[in-house]
Amino acid sequence: MDAAAHSPVDSAHEHLARLQWITSALSRSLTPAEVANVVIGHAFDALQASTGIAYFISGDDPAPRYAGSRGVVARDVAAWQSGTSSPFSISTVLTSGQPLWLRNRFDILEHIPCFDQWATPTDRLQAIVALPLQLEGRLLGAIAFSFAEEQRFGDRQRDFLLTVAELSAQALDRARLFEAERRAREEAAEANRRLRLLSEASKAFAEESRDLSSALNVIAERLTAMVGDTATIALISLIREDGTMLENVAARAREPEFAEYLAAFAREHPQRVGIGIRGRVAATGDPLFFPVIDSASLQASAVTEVQPLFDRFKMTTMMVVPLRVRDRILGTISMSRADSTRPYTPSDLMFVQELADRAALTIENARLYESATRASRVRDHLLFVAGHELLTPLTVLRLQVSSLQRNDFDPERAASKLEMTARSLERLDNLIEKFIDISCISAGQLSFTPESVDLVALVRDVAAMFSERLEKSGCELELLAREAIVGRWDRLRIEQVITNLFSNACKYGGGRPVEVAVGRSSDMAFVQVKDHGVGIAPEKQALIFQRFERAVADRNMGGLRLGLWICREIVEAHGGRIAVESTPGEGSAFTVYLPMAPQLAAPRPD
Repeated sequence: MDAAAHSPVDSAHEHLARLQWITSALSRSLTPAEVANVVIGHAFDALQASTGIAYFISGDDPAPRYAGSRGVVARDVAAWQSGTSSPFSISTVLTSGQPLWLRNRFDILEHIPCFDQWATPTDRLQAIVALPLQLEGRLLGAIAFSFAEEQRFGDRQRDFLLTVAELSAQALDRARLFEAERRAREEAAEANRRLRLLSEASKAFAEESRDLSSALNVIAERLTAMVGDTATIALISLIREDGTMLENVAARAREPEFAEYLAAFAREHPQRVGIGIRGRVAATGDPLFFPVIDSASLQASAVTEVQPLFDRFKMTTMMVVPLRVRDRILGTISMSRADSTRPYTPSDLMFVQELADRAALTIENARLYESATRASRVRDHLLFVAGHELLTPLTVLRLQVSSLQRNDFDPERAASKLEMTARSLERLDNLIEKFIDISCISAGQLSFTPESVDLVALVRDVAAMFSERLEKSGCELELLAREAIVGRWDRLRIEQVITNLFSNACKYGGGRPVEVAVGRSSDMAFVQVKDHGVGIAPEKQALIFQRFERAVADRNMGGLRLGLWICREIVEAHGGRIAVESTPGEGSAFTVYLPMAPQLAAPRPD
């Protein structure tokens, strides 16, 4: 007897009952996976099939994907899930859009000529049916069943299968709409959550906008809290003033075991702008996004600066975004996570960039506030020092003029008083010149007039001017300068630098010899002034070229404490540098290096 005669769907009553059951179950199916379970499960039982397979097409992916099966060996399921292969019946129906009714072995061999080559002698597959899932002309997927006995596929059986396919297509479309609506709700909720987080971050950033260090710590903390979990790290890097290097200024790891290592990594791995991942982002302003990252991909992309971090942290996803404000790049923010189940998404990248833009504004405001505060302190200190420095020569002038105004005029005493008056006027003149230099340097407007200058002759002229003062200080001058060294410099500015070094040698030389050497090395000329006086402590040597710094704390030593700072600005504007070597109690050696043909530039404004 034909196998179809025993089919449970031969009975009209069972046919209707089964369709009602499937309709009810499909109406409760809210996901494509639930639709697949209902279709394959109920139709499989109703048809007494050997296998059942479902492939669906999602709304945003045109490629059909395995959705579910019954009675299929694990090896085939694994192959279908991975996409390395797909059932012939499913592929045929998805291509043609028409049902496939293979009633017996003859029909199978006609459609699948190679079937006997891979089917085993004990393979009981004798019939196949495959149906497209279509709705309003749209192909949504396909279902297929195989049988161990030949099938007649009579009208009632065909009607049942076609109805199941139609109901399945409708249910699948509803599930897809429900999924899309659910995703839209989740995305809206996530957008609202992130908007709230951005508002909270902006408030937190604003509260710390007066202190750069505190602001950086808050930014790093917020980043790891808002975008991360326990397996997240954040690294903030800022471009140095010279624009060449990225300096890591803040690092945060949610797990304590990584925090110490990350802090050490940040200190030891600055990055050159334009080189590496962070360097490229700092140079271009374009973010870099790595949803999946591993050792092989790092090596293939020749990105080595994060390899030590990868080896220790085992990060699986990474992104680097620029810190940008008003079309300027301040630095970068790097985010990494060590969780292969949670790669960063494009929405994560957009969120971090939003945070970075707010963080950049906070950093800029903190820098401006610190700069303004520092400028205010400098101004107040300058006014205080200048007032005291100006008061001394003015007092002397007042006393001498008052004495000369009296009638007891004595030519010898008058000559002495006039000499003191001249020295006071000279001191006032020097102070005023320094004030002008300070103003010009701070505004980046210090002027230069390059000309051909014999450095040796210039040093000899300065030495002659200081001969009397050196003698009074008890300092014997030893000058080593054999041949002329001619370069293009601003004569008056270089003379100002050398004069300051001579003055310091007289002041701090302790009555011991002062050695001056002038020479040339390759394309650089140098002047060294060495004394054998009190010397400079190591911790002070880096500070003496800053404003209002002095190596020796002595109330008897007057002055604005700006000389070496002005010297550094003049020398660096010539493209050179000034250095000091000193041992406390043994003296100091100041060396000025000048390029023979400098490209003069105004000092950077404060």
